[in-house]
Amino acid sequence: MKKLIIYILLICLFYLPNSLYAKKINVVVSIAPFYEWVKEVGKNLVNVKILVPPGLSPHSFSPSPKEIIFISKSKLFVKNGVGLEFWAEKFVKYNPNLLILDVSKGIKLIKLNNSYDPHLWLSIPNAIRIIDKIKNFLSKISPKNKIFFQKNAKDYKNKLISLHKKLLNMFSKI
Repeated sequence: MKKLIIYILLICLFYLPNSLYAKKINVVVSIAPFYEWVKEVGKNLVNVKILVPPGLSPHSFSPSPKEIIFISKSKLFVKNGVGLEFWAEKFVKYNPNLLILDVSKGIKLIKLNNSYDPHLWLSIPNAIRIIDKIKNFLSKISPKNKIFFQKNAKDYKNKLISLHKKLLNMFSKI
């Protein structure tokens, strides 16, 4: 009986999903919307820190020593781009191995006089594209959890698509 219990326990341990014992991926994001998206894709496999809390301006941000320590231990930095985080390039000196995801790359930007509108996260279709980018970067960092990230991204994108359809329907009557 003892051998049977040990055998069953060993089989259970062997089949536990990677997410139960994997080391969390440290991810730093510039703004709050990216926090939610990284958490939705990475779930319990990510440890996410927002650099610029809601209500503060990314235009005047400077990282604290505590934030610099977190950046130095992070695998990924998710930034908006479009000049919003001009201070982000110096992060490489704190962590030369830091992967930087500029979510504006490949997104059709809206021209405003001499610059572009940096508010990419306000568009649900853009959010869906960015979630795919997050999924791809997390999968690159942790290939063994690629299917986990794909499933989470798909589930979250389906929620956003549903919301987008409801909003389009609601506003089509106005």
